[in-house]
Amino acid sequence: MAMRDLRQARPDAGELDEQGPERRAGGPDLRHARPPVPRHHDCEMNPRTRSDAACLLYPQVLRPASPGRSGRGGNPMKQAFVRKMRVFPAIIGTAFLVLFLLIPAGSALALPRVGQPVRRVVVEDPDGRVMDLGFPRPKPTLILYEDRKSAAQNRALKDELNKLADTKAEAKQIQFVAIADTSDYRAWPLRGFAERSVRKKAVEVGQTIYCDWDGAFRKTYALRRGVSSVVLVGKDGRVEYAAEGKLDAPARSKLFALLWAQVR
Repeated sequence: MAMRDLRQARPDAGELDEQGPERRAGGPDLRHARPPVPRHHDCEMNPRTRSDAACLLYPQVLRPASPGRSGRGGNPMKQAFVRKMRVFPAIIGTAFLVLFLLIPAGSALALPRVGQPVRRVVVEDPDGRVMDLGFPRPKPTLILYEDRKSAAQNRALKDELNKLADTKAEAKQIQFVAIADTSDYRAWPLRGFAERSVRKKAVEVGQTIYCDWDGAFRKTYALRRGVSSVVLVGKDGRVEYAAEGKLDAPARSKLFALLWAQVR
């Protein structure tokens, strides 16, 4: 009797299907459950652990949404800053290109231009004697500007000038001015050593050498450091010739022709 009651009380398979697995197994029904939504890296960056079914069911997660478009996450100000920083190198590159194109090939970035009027500059020698380079002047002025590193660049030019001063009468009608760039030695105690060195060199060459202690002459004439510069200024105060570096024989010949043209 008890066995018959138990068989009658047991539900058949149809009843189990209608009642669902919750009653049969005591858990949720997993037959119709959808796989979990994967993150984008589950479908792209980690192919070993990704769920192909989940990636097919949720294709929108295959690519993360752009913060600038979706509005989810990301700072709009930061996005704008990044875009500007991407454009900035292009702007700088364009500016340098324009500057390069505006400068003629082979032109120097320093030196006064021929025909340019020069401004008044005052220099002094190691003993305090002043040379006032104001124009107009009664004589054309040939200026040789050097520093310690460039003193030997135009040795040939200086040798020829010394010979001309002794042999050519017209040389007395030209004002020769030698200036040393001593701006790196203006502070004590370096200034004392520089004064003694310039004074000794002046005795050797038999020519007064003036000192540019504050770099005012170099800046006024737009000269460069570390190179020998030669500038010929006419009586009216306009540049007749300007060159830097070592002058070869043709350049020296051109300079001397301009010199003699000034005194005829």
